[in-house]
Amino acid sequence: MAPAAHGGRYDPPVRAALLAVGVTAVMILVWLMSRGPAPDVLVAVDELEPGDIVLADVSFDMFVRAPEDLGGRVAETRIDAIFISRGLDGGWHGLLTISPWRGCRLQVVGSPGDRVRFVDPCHGGRYGIDGEAIDAPGSRGLTDVPLVVTDDGVNVDVGRLG
Repeated sequence: MAPAAHGGRYDPPVRAALLAVGVTAVMILVWLMSRGPAPDVLVAVDELEPGDIVLADVSFDMFVRAPEDLGGRVAETRIDAIFISRGLDGGWHGLLTISPWRGCRLQVVGSPGDRVRFVDPCHGGRYGIDGEAIDAPGSRGLTDVPLVVTDDGVNVDVGRLG
């Protein structure tokens, strides 16, 4: 399309159309960028039976409350691994691998049907497969990581990270 003969500018209807296309393109780009990168599948849906737990390597930033014993402040934290567990009811849980009490790395214990599945080796805190505090210093359960479950598998829901 060639510029109009008057001063090298496009006619008003053409300018309006070009502006609308440009604004729409910018809005789509901003929306795509706000969603973050599409995560790789961390676990195939059929890989975990109810009661199973897997340690998944990840890399994302998330706002996390510091352990209670260290002041409990919220700060953005780089997360490098999470537990993905499947409850006996078939529900999926994403959990940080650190204790909410002192920040020690949790250990997986027991068998799929056991009530206690995570133990804090530093203070003996015990947690269920869904992250609930069963017998732990402080009353806070494990920190949830939002997941999205699709036919392809289980991913971190980057759109809902705090």
